[in-house]
Amino acid sequence: MIWRRSDTKKDMKIFAPPEMRRHLGVASGKGASNWVTAMPSFDHDTVLHKGEFTDAIYTRYGWEIPDLPLTCPCGASFSVQHALDCMLGGFRTIQHNEVRDVLAQAMREAGHKAVEVEPQLQNLTGEVFEYKSANKQDDARSDIKVCGFWTSMRQAFLM
Repeated sequence: MIWRRSDTKKDMKIFAPPEMRRHLGVASGKGASNWVTAMPSFDHDTVLHKGEFTDAIYTRYGWEIPDLPLTCPCGASFSVQHALDCMLGGFRTIQHNEVRDVLAQAMREAGHKAVEVEPQLQNLTGEVFEYKSANKQDDARSDIKVCGFWTSMRQAFLM
């Protein structure tokens, strides 16, 4: 469908295909465009090169990104979602570590002195957990350990 300049936002949402309606809703949400107008900062790693910016715009509007590879190094068919989820070379670990590091830095900037990233947890000695997802390995680690987060002089382990 070709949109004319006179088409209103309401008309676009009515006549757009369902997938495009979802993208339009997300893109027009409060604060959704902040990243486009924000000043790039090397300190906060928000400087995008031309390809990253183009990919971000295409992803934002649900357009097919040009020149994507056909297959992933893991052997699966390649897609944007697969790139985010792939355990071999995907962005899942990178995204997790970025969030972890930003939170740890925010805690330091908030004045917490004892902030540790990926601290070793104590080995279990017969404890039982309600959820099967609990990490029970001998080399288990938390994402962040911070002293004084909930209560003064008490350690909090954040995942």
